[in-house]
Amino acid sequence: MLFLFLVLLVVLCSIGCRSPETAYDAIKHEVDRGEFNSTLTQADAALRHYGARNKEWEWRFRLLKARILLSRSQADEVLSLLGPEPPSELASTEIPEQRRLYQGIAHRYRQQFGDAERDFEEAERLAAHWRPGILANY
Repeated sequence: MLFLFLVLLVVLCSIGCRSPETAYDAIKHEVDRGEFNSTLTQADAALRHYGARNKEWEWRFRLLKARILLSRSQADEVLSLLGPEPPSELASTEIPEQRRLYQGIAHRYRQQFGDAERDFEEAERLAAHWRPGILANY
């Protein structure tokens, strides 16, 4: 228990000394390398620290945590985490698109194929609106 507390304290201290961009990039780099266990604790700490201050960073860290949870096949946790709608001021970002994509993957893991299909279609619609040229590459 003391060890876990010390690890959390180190993570919080390292996050508190960084900008949200720096913290996000560092955690994402670790996730990209497949480091899912240690990054879950970091993503949780960053979500608490930066999410309380800024809705955009709250959602960016929510999505990063969702990606980690998906890698662990924790679909229920992903759906709970991404259940609320992002604030309307984030509609012009990629956040709503990524949210629906991750929800679709989580629904697919739960074998809720109709829900997954709706999520993927909405993600595609959002991607076409936000980045119209990107879908031509698929």
